[in-house]
This record gives sequence, C-alpha cells and structure tokens, in this order.
Amino acid sequence: MEWEVFLLRFFSEHSRISDGIAAVPVLRDLTYSLTNMVSPYPPAEVPTSKAVEWIKRNKDNPFFLWIHYMDVHNPYLVREDLKDVGRLSYFFMEQYLVNRSQQGYRKREKITVDDKLRRVISTILEIYDRRISRIDANIGKLVDIIRGEGLSKETVLIFTSDHGQGFLEHGFYSHGAYFYEEILRAP
Repeated sequence: MEWEVFLLRFFSEHSRISDGIAAVPVLRDLTYSLTNMVSPYPPAEVPTSKAVEWIKRNKDNPFFLWIHYMDVHNPYLVREDLKDVGRLSYFFMEQYLVNRSQQGYRKREKITVDDKLRRVISTILEIYDRRISRIDANIGKLVDIIRGEGLSKETVLIFTSDHGQGFLEHGFYSHGAYFYEEILRAP
C-alpha cells in the first residue's frame, strides 16, 4: 500500500506531470484515477460563508444567488484521509467501482457484491450521509441569515440537484452511464 500512498500524493501535488503523460493510455488511466481520488471540492462551509457575506453586503437590493454544494459528489476521499493508510484501500476500491460500473454497463455486466464490497459501500454511505448532514446544516445557516436580515418575506429558496447517486442497488456504482430511479429522482 505504500506505493499507492506515494503515487496518490505525488500526482495530486504535481498535476502538470499527470497532464503531460495523458497520451499514454495506461499511464493516463492510472494518473486519472490517482489525481481524481482526492476531492477537489471545498466543503459546504466555504460557499456558505461566502454566501452569508454576500447576502449581508447585498441585502438592500434585489438579488439572485446560486450555491452549488459538491460535498456529496464522489470521490469521497479528502486530503486528510491520506494520513490514514487503512482508509486508502476503500477509496482505491471506490475508483475501481466507478470505472468498472461504466465499462460494465456498456457490456451489461453488473458488479457482484461480496462481503468486502458491502463493507466498502457501507463506509462510503456513512461518509455520504455525514456530508448530506453537513449540507443540511449549512443550508440552515443560510435560512438563519435570510431570516436574521429580514429577507424571508421577499426570498424564494429553491433546492435542486443535477443527479442522484447509485450505490450498487442495480449492480452499478456512481452515476452517468445508466438510468435508474436512484440516479434520476433528484429534487
């Protein structure tokens, strides 16, 4: 597992090298997997704090504000997780699931779920649920600031999502290559 930790850290910190070897298919796939395993998205607190400040500055004028939270988007590994080598195997498995699902769907080959995979999915679902809670708490902060600034009577809040997420319910993981209720039914 040490080489995986080294490669993950190296490619995530030296993305220009990753771009430079993209012409070699095997290396392209490896570097894509490694550089995209660590979530590049800021946690919900970042866009929320920016939105709160923006609302305070612009509360006297009509406004439209759009916030796109990415906390529940895979990959689920964050840089802090790189310190825990034991957790890395779950996230290498997650990347495998994404790739295998997309390739398998085209061939109509579903992923067989065994005990190890159930543990991986269980861990990922725990993270997913925590991130949903984090987004919920941050939306609560936005509602509080809108109320606190006296804007609730003139403000319309719309909650929506671009897609859902599959967790092997139909033998496929993630989203994008297949259409099931879990993927399509989004607010």
